[in-house]
Amino acid sequence: MLQRHGVGGSGIFLVKINQKTGEVDEVKVIKSTGYVILNELAAKAMLQWKFQPGAPAELKVPMTFEIKGFSRVLH
Repeated sequence: MLQRHGVGGSGIFLVKINQKTGEVDEVKVIKSTGYVILNELAAKAMLQWKFQPGAPAELKVPMTFEIKGFSRVLH
């Protein structure tokens, strides 16, 4: 649905990692994609990531949502 409306953008996120468990504890938006929904989708995805214990405590992650291809709605 977002693709149909031309929603896309690039952002940068700060991922905070629990060094004991490797789980992502927090995601912060450093640079917004320009759309709240894309920021939320990116953060939800990153919160599911799992790292090896002892990974760096923080990572800056660039994320890009692109519109590719052509689609047409037939009536």
